[in-house]
Amino acid sequence: MIEFEDIVNKAIHCPTEKDSIACMEFLTGLSEDIRWAGDNRRPNVKYLNRRYGRQTCYRVDVSKILRYGGLQYYQNQGYKIIELEDIIETEPEPESNEPIPPKEERFKLLSELL
Repeated sequence: MIEFEDIVNKAIHCPTEKDSIACMEFLTGLSEDIRWAGDNRRPNVKYLNRRYGRQTCYRVDVSKILRYGGLQYYQNQGYKIIELEDIIETEPEPESNEPIPPKEERFKLLSELL
């Protein structure tokens, strides 16, 4: 089981929005004292700070302050990078190999449902 000490001052890389949501849920369960820097809010799934898109990382310091930044920034600053999937089990992205039906066929299916 992951403890607070295992993630403190390490950047958790969350390339997808689903990863960010899972990370916020994980951090909420890890400690009730973790708060966002600047506004003292607890981590939650409605406030993800995904400004860096696929490069988004989150870091909690020793005083349990949560920050976010870009992967390259954390690498350049010498932080250890943790992939979210290495600390919690995440659902894999669904792979869809089904072709998208033509527009006319989709419209026909939709009109049958209505």
